[in-house]
Amino acid sequence: MLAFCGFVEEAKPSRIYKNRYFSNLFGSHPEDQAWSEISKRPVDWGSDRFNKLFVSGQAPAETWALAYFVWQFWKQNTFPESKQLVMAYEETGKEHPEFRRRWYKSGGWEVSDEARETVLENPESCYWVEQVAKSAYLPLVYQSMRILCRAFGALNQQTATAVLQRPQFVDIYSGSTISSLADFRKGSLSDGPLTAIGRILRYACKLLWTERESQIRQMASRQQTLLQPEWVHRLSDKVDYVCDRLPQQHFRANPDLDGPNDVDLKISDVIDLLQ
Repeated sequence: MLAFCGFVEEAKPSRIYKNRYFSNLFGSHPEDQAWSEISKRPVDWGSDRFNKLFVSGQAPAETWALAYFVWQFWKQNTFPESKQLVMAYEETGKEHPEFRRRWYKSGGWEVSDEARETVLENPESCYWVEQVAKSAYLPLVYQSMRILCRAFGALNQQTATAVLQRPQFVDIYSGSTISSLADFRKGSLSDGPLTAIGRILRYACKLLWTERESQIRQMASRQQTLLQPEWVHRLSDKVDYVCDRLPQQHFRANPDLDGPNDVDLKISDVIDLLQ
């Protein structure tokens, strides 16, 4: 719930059990008109703005469930570096069969340090988008909330209940696991709301990487830096950029957005993908 509401730097197990966080997390929630405000800009924890936008009382169970499912979606669909490298090697091997012949053995990939560095020098490698996504998985929880707010408004009990009855969400709400969903990377925007959110936000990560490549490469700790407010804001800008242009078929005509089932897809706003 912390990450869902934009408190990405506070959303750590080491913090939530401290009284400063625990009592506010479980004893307050955004009032209805606050959702649009916190979706525009995260609130500083414990600030005057926090006290104006959050009211006493627990968030509805349905809102908690929605936040948990979104968090679980990104927790399971962003990968450790070992898998990021394998994905990059597989991608390189498809583009350059000689790379696969040279470095893929019967037990898997056995890539030299020099060859690995050559792969990572390529700014188009999927490794970098996956790096950004994994490092920013908590901000992606917040960005998911922003997309849901854009589509449905305040995520109160009534709205959250309605969202949980949408395709994909209803399956998870009924007991299916997140892992039962197909990989959104191989899907289509029209496959369901979680797949659409996944594809939109991964593409936003790609745009952020493309614009800020030199800075991201040089980060000592991407997992710390990408949680900082200025980077959350930069990612928000990319998410808004993508969502504003989704009705444009020529904008979506790349494999990161439209998938194989989206050939005749026509939408007027992001809500059309989340129905």
